[in-house]
Amino acid sequence: MDATRFKKALLPGLKASGSPSLKYNNLSAGGGRLCFTDSRQVHLIPAESLHADEVRISQAGLKDSNVIYQSKFVKIREKWYLVLATDAGVQIWDALGNNILFNFVFPTGLKDPQRKRSNFARGITVVLTAEDVEVICVGSSSGDIFLFEGSGIKFRLVNTLKGRDQATSDLTSDYACRCSTKSDASRRLISADDGGRVVVYDAISPSMFEKSFFFEASSDQGPCVSVVVRDDRLVCALSTGQLCFYNLATQTKWLELKAHTRFASSMTLHPTRDRFVSVAEDSTLQVLTLPQVGEKIEVVMSTVMADSMITGAAWFGNNHDDLAVCAYDTDYLHVW
Repeated sequence: MDATRFKKALLPGLKASGSPSLKYNNLSAGGGRLCFTDSRQVHLIPAESLHADEVRISQAGLKDSNVIYQSKFVKIREKWYLVLATDAGVQIWDALGNNILFNFVFPTGLKDPQRKRSNFARGITVVLTAEDVEVICVGSSSGDIFLFEGSGIKFRLVNTLKGRDQATSDLTSDYACRCSTKSDASRRLISADDGGRVVVYDAISPSMFEKSFFFEASSDQGPCVSVVVRDDRLVCALSTGQLCFYNLATQTKWLELKAHTRFASSMTLHPTRDRFVSVAEDSTLQVLTLPQVGEKIEVVMSTVMADSMITGAAWFGNNHDDLAVCAYDTDYLHVW
């Protein structure tokens, strides 16, 4: 990849309707579209229009909520859906953002007085259970993870994994990182939170997720902002700008890399290649190889988007080899 060969894809009318918000992991791709949130609504962009003379853009509205914390595409039974994590709960839309298919509102009046009600949702992924059932997983401010099963226009809450009173920052799975392609590690769900803890779950069935183990990714209890995984190789991006590489088979960290000087805001793993992109609020973008334990990391591309607080990155295109990046308070995407 050549860092100098990029295009600024201007998003018409965006300033009037809202630019990318300063949220973790604020760009997603799926079903031939990209999406990001300005906190009040989700903006959807047909991927092919990013290479055209004029970019097309549309919006998905809100229902029973005021703030969107994250929007992400997930693939269920070979069909793409748009999932919104909001201050009221979780919404599932069709991939075009035209119709809301399911609206989950956080429960009130919890039976356990020690449990806190969730104030917002954040962290979205999909995992394949041992029963070959796909489950949408969404984290929350209370640390609880809500599990949803279904497809088409029928979705339902099947279980809630109890958290530890730290807000979920990100969720990932090998299955989701491969765009819903099955592997030997498809059952594994990874959760990261604002206290720096990473928890690994084994998805046995839609209603049964067992906690396998956990570790503290951040020594100062700062947020673990973003996580990506392939097989036993896990990468955690910390608020300090560090990237930490773990071997899940041995439950050990084998490498730390100071990739950024400020808050690392997002990572995205290429669905088919062993490479990932890491971006941060210090205007830096790094495309790195995903190494096996003990291998040397190679820099595929490194660049600075001057005066840009980068909030999200996404692979897209026919072979997922195109890269789009968005930044806070801008009206364009950088596209390679």
